[in-house]
Amino acid sequence: MSCIDIFACDHCKVINAMLRHAGLPPEQSRITFQGPEERNYHVFYQLVAAAQNNKKSQTSSICGQRVSTLPESVWVHHIDGVDDVKRFDGLRLAFNVLHVPPEICDGIFGTLAAILWLGNLEFVDIDGEKCELSTSDKEVLTIVAELLNLEEEDLLASFFSARLTSRGNITRIPLKLAEARENRHAMAKALYSRTFAWLVDHINKCTNPGQDQTRFLGVLDIFGFENFATNSFEQLCINYTNEKLHKFFNHYVFALEQEIYRQEEIKFSHITFTDNTECLELLEKPPRCILKLLSEECRMPKGADKSYLTKLHQEFDSHPNYIKGEDRKKVGGGIWYQPLCRYVRCIKPNKSKSADSYDELMVLDQLRYLGMNDIIRIRKEGSLSI
Repeated sequence: MSCIDIFACDHCKVINAMLRHAGLPPEQSRITFQGPEERNYHVFYQLVAAAQNNKKSQTSSICGQRVSTLPESVWVHHIDGVDDVKRFDGLRLAFNVLHVPPEICDGIFGTLAAILWLGNLEFVDIDGEKCELSTSDKEVLTIVAELLNLEEEDLLASFFSARLTSRGNITRIPLKLAEARENRHAMAKALYSRTFAWLVDHINKCTNPGQDQTRFLGVLDIFGFENFATNSFEQLCINYTNEKLHKFFNHYVFALEQEIYRQEEIKFSHITFTDNTECLELLEKPPRCILKLLSEECRMPKGADKSYLTKLHQEFDSHPNYIKGEDRKKVGGGIWYQPLCRYVRCIKPNKSKSADSYDELMVLDQLRYLGMNDIIRIRKEGSLSI
């Protein structure tokens, strides 16, 4: 996902570009979980390959180690025709071009190495009430603490206890095994997210000309609808975003355009289009909606997936857009848009991510879902500006 503003001078020549940090959150779940035939972020594989190639590097501690945060499948580890060592060298060169100081580069790579090592930390349950570090992983803890420049005791405390503050007094509550593992995952995600945010801000400082610009082209490139064997909260957010953009697209292309025809007394045949308003209301309309119920379940002391699912079934069983089980269809389609509202609909040609492979039925289903027949009809009726 990317969101970038490309600025132009009065003569319409590109002078600089700015990344919008708010529109660039990394997919955090990928840090600790990858679906079948999915990779973690490429930079991790590049880091491991570079460490194997340079045994004296700061991150050489990961050389030859099993890394839990990276999929074990050889197919996912290696991409034909891609040299991860060369890609890593290219990354270092890019940092140099962006004037990132060497010590900051080392800090970034050290943080990435720490994220990899965090996945190798294992905890042991104690009477179902608390947990402790596995004796075999004490060396891993030392490595992570050194990479992050932290004290080992502080690092352990962040995993195994929650801090409560009452009237100025701080109390630490021991965490159970599952909670400690969630803390470990949360730390890995936060480290990556904040490193990413810093890098985006630094890039913007390098590309910002230092003066206000009003003429720009805004480009938003997002994930299309996603439907994996195992879908996480990120997939829900991605699909929710796509539904919102699809509604805006429908409103701009159909409703506003036909209103212009009426105002200008242009004869046309009224076109009925698929409206996803009910679908969005199911997700977001208070007081009872999918996201509201999710927030309530998260705040409950013993909130659980099964309990949340049961509440959804009870609340929305009769809703026309709520379907139980796996009888759901999602399609792929990315949207780029800008203030003048030009759209590029990106269609997935196949499910296997293969070149020169075209699944006609899959493409046809996507075109139907995106309402391309209606779009063609309204374009034929008048001078549509899309």
